[in-house]
Amino acid sequence: MNFIDRRSRLPHTVFIDHSASDDDLTLLPTLRYADKIREVRLTLADLTDRALEPLALLPKLECLWLESEGFTDKGLESVGRILTLRELRISWTSINGSGLTHLRGLKHLRKLHLCFGHTALGAGLEALQELSALTELSIMGSELEAAVFAGLGTLAQVEKLDLSNCRAQPEVSGADMIGIRKMTGLRSLEMHASSLAPAIVPHLATLLALEDLSLTPPKLSAADVAALNALCNLRKLSLPYVPDEGIKSLTALSKLEELSIDTWSLPPAIVAQLMAVAPGLKISYATMNYDK
Repeated sequence: MNFIDRRSRLPHTVFIDHSASDDDLTLLPTLRYADKIREVRLTLADLTDRALEPLALLPKLECLWLESEGFTDKGLESVGRILTLRELRISWTSINGSGLTHLRGLKHLRKLHLCFGHTALGAGLEALQELSALTELSIMGSELEAAVFAGLGTLAQVEKLDLSNCRAQPEVSGADMIGIRKMTGLRSLEMHASSLAPAIVPHLATLLALEDLSLTPPKLSAADVAALNALCNLRKLSLPYVPDEGIKSLTALSKLEELSIDTWSLPPAIVAQLMAVAPGLKISYATMNYDK
């Protein structure tokens, strides 16, 4: 089949070639190994919503990657019929956040990755609360409106949240982010290169299950870092540049196993203090050359 990219790992993983058309995708369910296909990646071709219609006929499809401006909210109606899906990755499509409501029937979906740019997401996120199996959510490279944080507050089942490379719209205040307090099952939170970190940190104290936290960059104040002492189960912590007095305030993280900080080194006295609180702590220095 000419529309199958040579990088495919048949029969389980199918990459659709850049030359593929919507009509080519109708042939997928007719392939002799169609009942063995577990992953389909539509990331190279210029396809439209019609290409998604035959995918529900693949009986064991668990993972789907979508990347084409031709995919819209209408296409998510077809995706919502793939009841075997466990992972869905959507990047740089024409899908609007409200189209996520079509996914509410995917009761086995565990991982959802969204890279939407400037598209509104809020209304769609609230619909995801019906996905009881959803434990991993990534929203990357997006400008987020206040409704997103309200929507996150409904997703108590999510254990891993990635907001890397995100920023809030100008009218969003720190108070709008209060919804994140309700994500009490959260075990991992990553905000690499996200401008959201300083506004979200004050709302983290209720996330007592949190074990892995990455907040790099931008800068955090000493008071922000001190607030992290409430996270008594934290095992991995990645921080931007923080003044020494901020690091000295980490006096209660006795379960901390790994600390990464964007600086050249810490004074020996501070290292000794940290090791006294968390014996066996491994400290690494990520000198990323951000403006201190």
